[in-house]
Amino acid sequence: MNPQAGNVAQELDNFMANVQKKIPSENDYKAMLKAKGFFLLIILPKEAASLKAAIKHWGDVVRGIPTQCVREDKISKYENGNNRGGSSQYWNNVILKINTRLGGENSRIAGSGAIDYLAKKGKVTMFVGSDVSHPGPGVRKPSVASLVYNQDQLGIKYTAITRLQDPRLEVMAGLEDMFHDALLDLIGIAHGPVTDIIFYRDGVSEGEYDDIRNAEIGAIDRAIEKVWLTHEKIRAGNFERPRLSFIVVGKRHHTLLFPGSHQLGDQKGNCKAGVVVDRDINQPLITDFYLQSHSGIIGTSRSSHYIVLKNEVFNNDTKALQEISFALCHVYAKATRSVSIPAPVYYADLACGRGTFHYAPSVEESLRSQDSESVSSGMNAPFDITPWQEAFQARHPQLKGNMYFL
Repeated sequence: MNPQAGNVAQELDNFMANVQKKIPSENDYKAMLKAKGFFLLIILPKEAASLKAAIKHWGDVVRGIPTQCVREDKISKYENGNNRGGSSQYWNNVILKINTRLGGENSRIAGSGAIDYLAKKGKVTMFVGSDVSHPGPGVRKPSVASLVYNQDQLGIKYTAITRLQDPRLEVMAGLEDMFHDALLDLIGIAHGPVTDIIFYRDGVSEGEYDDIRNAEIGAIDRAIEKVWLTHEKIRAGNFERPRLSFIVVGKRHHTLLFPGSHQLGDQKGNCKAGVVVDRDINQPLITDFYLQSHSGIIGTSRSSHYIVLKNEVFNNDTKALQEISFALCHVYAKATRSVSIPAPVYYADLACGRGTFHYAPSVEESLRSQDSESVSSGMNAPFDITPWQEAFQARHPQLKGNMYFL
């Protein structure tokens, strides 16, 4: 469909009412929406940020219907035969996202001993990515915290939980509740207790490692304890608590890796994907390693820096974590090659970036305007997050388990 400016939600509701008329019964209509076989392909003009935000709010929050937006100019270019190569890549990416939103798999990990170990019978492994995104300089609005976690044993399919917190607060203030809900969800999917947790944390600077270790690992431990003390089946089975490995993933560093000879590099002169450096240039007081998991298309590839704050899953064996991290760089649903950071970290960043879609259209602008008025009336007025939290709406329950955030 091709919605126009105006009351987008009403236009979409009318469209769905027409769809429902073509379905034999209301039960069949509801079953169709729940079966993950239905989505809306929506054609947008080239510049349509506010229109897209209204559509995503309607789909993600109000109705729980997957939506895929495409640009009108990409269609016209392809029809006219202009820039067929670029258009082909664009449509390939669109298809990757549609397939994933409908419950499909674009890739699967094979040949990884560490993944095979975690996926073997009797184990339930939780792969988690978390991130906090902050407003730009001078912008008074909340930071957005997100947590994504797998819905399958191989770490391919994920869902997300998103919350607001005070501006520029790096520690995830609501992590205990978020992780508690995620843990219960995965236990329900697996019909058994989680045995291992691989937790990746994005966006932490070197000076914040101790704060993250104390606050966030503590929050995870408390959430686990709460579930293990209150979940009826887990209490009855007297299961051991899951082992936790907690890794900070850093991208903003100045360390570049180069091959020792031309034969050891790729065609661009970069190190080949999969190169790990875990000695000589590493930090002396913490366990860390550099992993270059992707092949650069242009210029010099930059590795990611992994700081291991806790590693119970593999009994402090960093080699296994390196293998797991590299394997998870191959299942990012929007790419057909390995990427620079593990998929759950990427997904957490994407979920944070969709914070605007959780507000009804024009609500965020109204809240910012009200805050600006309060600041102008009083010097250095404290930020009040309450009205933002009241306006922030959660993802529709029907999209639980859906990778709507791609």
